[in-house]
Amino acid sequence: MSAIEESDIEGLDINELLKENEALSENLSKCMEEKNFVWSLWKKLQTEKPDLSSFILEKVQGKHSNHFATFFREKEKNEVRDAKVLKILETKDLHIQQLERDKVVFDDDLKQKEDDMKAYSLRLHDLLIEKAELQENLESVKIEYEEKMKSLVEENGYLSEVVRARQIKLENDENAYQIKLDNVDKEKQELHNVIKDLELRVDKLNEEKMINSAIIEENIQLKNHLNHEDGMTTLRLRERQLQQHSNMNQENKELLNEKDALVHALRLELNELKLVHDQCAEYAKEQSTLIQNLQSLQIQTQTVIKAQEEKFTSEVIGLKEQLKDSNRLRETLEADMEQSKLQECETCTTLKEELQAVKDHNDELLETTQEKNRRISSLEKTLVANDNGKTGNSPSKTLERKCKSAKQKIFELQKVLEFKQNELDAVNGAHSNRLQRYKNLQHEHKIVLEQLKTFENASEDEAKNHVEEQCIPRASPRSLQNEDSDSVWNELQHFKTDYEKLRNERDDVMEEVDVLRVEHANDVTTIQELRMCLEDEKRGIG
Repeated sequence: MSAIEESDIEGLDINELLKENEALSENLSKCMEEKNFVWSLWKKLQTEKPDLSSFILEKVQGKHSNHFATFFREKEKNEVRDAKVLKILETKDLHIQQLERDKVVFDDDLKQKEDDMKAYSLRLHDLLIEKAELQENLESVKIEYEEKMKSLVEENGYLSEVVRARQIKLENDENAYQIKLDNVDKEKQELHNVIKDLELRVDKLNEEKMINSAIIEENIQLKNHLNHEDGMTTLRLRERQLQQHSNMNQENKELLNEKDALVHALRLELNELKLVHDQCAEYAKEQSTLIQNLQSLQIQTQTVIKAQEEKFTSEVIGLKEQLKDSNRLRETLEADMEQSKLQECETCTTLKEELQAVKDHNDELLETTQEKNRRISSLEKTLVANDNGKTGNSPSKTLERKCKSAKQKIFELQKVLEFKQNELDAVNGAHSNRLQRYKNLQHEHKIVLEQLKTFENASEDEAKNHVEEQCIPRASPRSLQNEDSDSVWNELQHFKTDYEKLRNERDDVMEEVDVLRVEHANDVTTIQELRMCLEDEKRGIG
């Protein structure tokens, strides 16, 4: 209901505005016809009889100045009123058009909403049917879900018991294995200690055996050489010693038997160690295969290094060609820069001359305005002294008008001077930017020359060493195995060319921007000068 009431109110406003618009347009057309008729008569009089029109103006200004002034005031008021009426009519027309548009949009929206409501009602009916079907499906799914949950809970309990039993068994097995390992380690340590003791005893027995053999030889020599009683006594002593040594030897034999048993056990351990040694040999074979793979990878790296050296030489040749191109570009740029410098110097000199001329003209205008101000002040004093205000009124007004026009001209010339100064600043900025770009090109040219000197003076061995030094941090076999050096170098070259293109495009764009700034400043100054010329022409026509 509110929307219908608003549409009725809008329809009433539109009708009233249309009626007002028609009435105002009729009044305006009548006023415009009358004004055009009067002005057409006056223009015809000026063109056909200019002397008569000037005479009428003088007479009207001399005798009927008050009536002429009132006529022009009424004319200006009528023009202002007509302009206001036109603005009101335009705003009302725009308001009417906007209301009509809103009405059309509102009708379209209503139709769209009605269609949407019909579609929504059909959709709601379908959704209710789907809701009932979904509820039935949900009930069946809930029943199936509960049954599955019960079966899953039972299976979960069974599986949890199985997992617990497995965990307990694994823990017991781990504990038993740990105990066995500890016992084996202890036995191994004891056997190592026994082996060390037996080795020490064997060394001692060998030393004693050597001593006994030496004593036996001495006894034999003594038996052969000694025939007297002292020799016999010594022989008896030696026999006693031999008896003792034989007893000792018997004990040592028993110890040796024990040690043989220990040695047999140690041989068994040695067999086990041989098995371990065989396993180590297999591991060493695997390591040798790995070393061979590494050697093949090293050969591949050497081939890659050779390819990089070839690319390095090709890059050196390309750099030489680029140096030649850069020399040509530098020469062309130097010539262009010299021409641009000469042109900029010429433009600067012309602008300075124009600025000087404008300043001189400005000074002349200031002097003329000062003189006119003095004359105006003197005339005002004379006008105050005189009683007759009618005769002295017209020249004072003309002087005031001239003063205003002179001040306006001075203000406009100052604006022109500011625009010229802005233009000169823009030219200086463009020149500084070009100079900076020229310096950057010179710096890059020097760097390229230094690089070429280093490349030419360096020998092939130094280049190889340089390449190897560069490749040292990248010598891991995995990184070299998964690296495609050709694609990497091609991508790097592609990025280099793109960078050079973008840099050249940036320099061109900066040059265009500087030129456009200078042209913009020049256009602004020319526009201001044209405005001044038009105002001067209007003043001359007036």
